[in-house]
Amino acid sequence: MFEAVLIDLDNTLILYDEKKFFKKYFHLLTLHFSDLMPPESVVPKVLQATQAMIKQKQNDDTNLDFFLAEFSNGDPEIAKMLWQRFLSFYNNEFSELKEIMQPVEGITAVINHLTNLPIKRVVATNPVFPLIAQEKRLLWATAPLDAFDLITHIGNTTRCKPSPRYYLQISEEIGVAPENCLMIGNDPVNDLAAAEVGMKTYLATDSFANEDALTVSHSFDENAVQKITPDFQGAFKDVVQLFGAAQ
Repeated sequence: MFEAVLIDLDNTLILYDEKKFFKKYFHLLTLHFSDLMPPESVVPKVLQATQAMIKQKQNDDTNLDFFLAEFSNGDPEIAKMLWQRFLSFYNNEFSELKEIMQPVEGITAVINHLTNLPIKRVVATNPVFPLIAQEKRLLWATAPLDAFDLITHIGNTTRCKPSPRYYLQISEEIGVAPENCLMIGNDPVNDLAAAEVGMKTYLATDSFANEDALTVSHSFDENAVQKITPDFQGAFKDVVQLFGAAQ
């Protein structure tokens, strides 16, 4: 019996075309920052800082502090101002992305089942967004926020997927040994990396029919190519078969 379940968000709980998502995301973000920096520099700066954050292996700052230091060229005052602008974006324009997303089949039944079990539940989504963005996307997926004991985001983590340390930090935070955790996700690289620390893995296949349901973050790390064979595989709705009856 598992003592904790970790669940990815992008194209696991909520399905969408990632190419379409990032095209609209970067368009909206560029407009939001147009009075602070040249439009043509917004996307390259965001990608450079994000890539550095995902690939770094030594720094113990939060992902947020690392990202802002990269994005602001190490100027703390500029970093503070930029973060307020990012938060304004996520509280407002980011909501326009809801229209391209849809909940995965069976999400309500699965979440209801898991919340009735004596286990810890974690939204283990790649922590490149702030908490407000993670919560909005969970609500778009029709997943109640209070169903989870932990939601990973840019402000409460020091590593990103596929770093094994990301998964170890979750294990430590919830007080459950890795071997007693199940990681559910659609990504053969980022999500199955949980196996490297001893977690069991379930490869959710719901997004596989859409060729553009890609993991765009792979392009941020050219070394993220290792694929691990999952312990289990199938539709998200079928994951309940791995758990006992609800209490």
